[in-house]
Amino acid sequence: MDKIAILTDTGADMDRSLSEKFGIYLISFYMNIEGNFTKEIDIKPDEFYKELKTMEKFPKTSIPSPGELMDMFEKIKKDGYDKLLIVTISNKLSGFNNLCNSLKDYDGLDIKIVDTKNIALAAGMVAIYASELVKQGLNFDKIYEKIEKLKKKSQVFFTIDTLKYLKAGGRIGRVSGSIAEILSIKPIISCDTEEGVYYVVKKCRGEKKLMKSFIETVKEKIEGTKKYYLAISHGDNHEGFQKLQEELKDEINNAEKFFHSQINPTLAANTGPGLIGVGVFEID
Repeated sequence: MDKIAILTDTGADMDRSLSEKFGIYLISFYMNIEGNFTKEIDIKPDEFYKELKTMEKFPKTSIPSPGELMDMFEKIKKDGYDKLLIVTISNKLSGFNNLCNSLKDYDGLDIKIVDTKNIALAAGMVAIYASELVKQGLNFDKIYEKIEKLKKKSQVFFTIDTLKYLKAGGRIGRVSGSIAEILSIKPIISCDTEEGVYYVVKKCRGEKKLMKSFIETVKEKIEGTKKYYLAISHGDNHEGFQKLQEELKDEINNAEKFFHSQINPTLAANTGPGLIGVGVFEID
């Protein structure tokens, strides 16, 4: 039987507890907060949001070094694995996928890499599903083929208070040309699973219409789906998070797996406070 490990990055909105629960190796991105470099995995989201509101400069994010990734490969080998599936966020949103591809011929490991063309738990849920396929005993090639086929079924929807963080991080995608910079206009944003860039799903005027449209968009995505994973995230928006949980309680109860979180700092650095998001991964 194949001895298969799964590895993902913290850009998939995964923390230590979630990665340990599903037996997934996790490598951390870095935060540059006013000149101080810290592993994202060591920063508590609540504390980061408090700091974010007082920062003079926008925080910057960076991927791990080649040496760190090779150290991770060595650890995986020492743990007895000879095959490794790496599940990354979109290569248009991070350089980590390119780094993995540059090192994929690592001695002693058969490595395959999946670019989810996605972000946050929409990517993380793909890694979790891959770990479930390992538990089911599927062989390495079959798992890779299945994940490549199904990854486009995972989609994230989110809305943010301002576009300035996306702009500052250079990850605006197709959003900037699609939306007027007017205070009362709010976008529902997703990630194009073909190109791996952000785009506007809908534009809404006013908070009430935004929330109503957001919930409708998620329910439309789930409608008719027999098996799915569901995730709800927020960025220092506890009120919006609670509202989503209340409005989507039936969808939560019917989900194969349900996840909730406050988004990781590298994601928060590019979206700012006020985010609410939902990820849906159709697995039927």
